[in-house]
Amino acid sequence: FPVTITVTINNTLTINAVANAVGVSPGQDITICNSNMTTLNSGGGGVGATYAWSPASSLMTPNDSITICAPNVSTQYIVTVTNPAGCVGTDTIDITVNDLPIVDVTAGLPVCYNSNPININCTPAGGTLTGQGIVGTTFIPDATSGIPSSGGTFTINYVYTDPNGCMSSDATQQTVWPLPQPQIIDLDNQYCIDATPVRLMG
Repeated sequence: FPVTITVTINNTLTINAVANAVGVSPGQDITICNSNMTTLNSGGGGVGATYAWSPASSLMTPNDSITICAPNVSTQYIVTVTNPAGCVGTDTIDITVNDLPIVDVTAGLPVCYNSNPININCTPAGGTLTGQGIVGTTFIPDATSGIPSSGGTFTINYVYTDPNGCMSSDATQQTVWPLPQPQIIDLDNQYCIDATPVRLMG
């Protein structure tokens, strides 16, 4: 906004100076999760102003009034705004970066179809397991959970969100073997009671 200053010297010379103050207000500090982005807004400058954000390495457009940052560590950004009159204003905004949680999910050893349920190990606890065969926090290798009798290898996903709202996921695979199908071959329908012993083949 313009501010007019009037100076009178010896009642004869009057100097009028107009100072164009630069209002800069990037707003409240922001907290994000690592690998996320957020928008920075200088909040001032007006028509014809120029902008310089620093550090610029994690900014998409460091010379725009509004830019996007994606820092991987907590960072304080400084914005410098210069208006057409050459007046300069600066301000800062702190971006706090919370680390993503470390998530792990581990399946069991390969099992046969219709075996007992398998507990799936997930850390940290409190996330969500999904996938074919999953019921709650267990893998059930039978038809009640959608596993076919032909078996197979099934992907299990685990998603966890920490108290800061940061989310990570992990995946594993559980193998189910089909049950064997025994069959007797080379056997006639009838034999005499005193016939030669027959070797059964399967």
